Amino acid sequence: MSSHHVIREGQEPAIYLRNSSSVILKVLHNLLEWSPYLIVNSDTLVFCKDHGIKPDAIVCETENEVDFFIEIIPHLDTLNDLDQIKKWLKSRNCDQLLIFEDMNNLKQLISTDPLFGVIDRNIKYSMIRERILKWFPEGQKLFLVNTESKQNMEFTNLKKNNQALIVINTGLVNIHSNNPFYLGELLE
Repeated sequence: MSSHHVIREGQEPAIYLRNSSSVILKVLHNLLEWSPYLIVNSDTLVFCKDHGIKPDAIVCETENEVDFFIEIIPHLDTLNDLDQIKKWLKSRNCDQLLIFEDMNNLKQLISTDPLFGVIDRNIKYSMIRERILKWFPEGQKLFLVNTESKQNMEFTNLKKNNQALIVINTGLVNIHSNNPFYLGELLE
């Protein structure tokens, strides 16, 4: 990006460190350059302190051990942590959230909500409603996560390789499904 790139409010996603074992520091630091908010929970607050990272807000049940300068996202018994954060972000005109967490732990919670993206170590997952047509280089690894147990997936220019799909030839990849799905791409 050039030095005159202007970021509009709500344009870049907030980051929620839900599970510190899903964090690669280099990936996190690169994202923090653009992210408007870093949100933590009681467990990941310790991780941030250990690595000299200052969060903006915390979602927690108690105010114990919370730094005076960190905003507390109110705990409501009727909402899970993601719903609490979603409500808090909407009040700040931020409509995207990248969650550092194991994708398998989130599949049911995030379902098909386009607000949420997931970073699981070095893979970034984005929700795709039905179809994606995107250019990829030959050999690029992609990961698909279904949102339904019986989901039909069709794709071109990809071959299966264990848990991943590999781009056959540099160019457009077309993935289509009868239901929303998550597409995972390796971060560098």
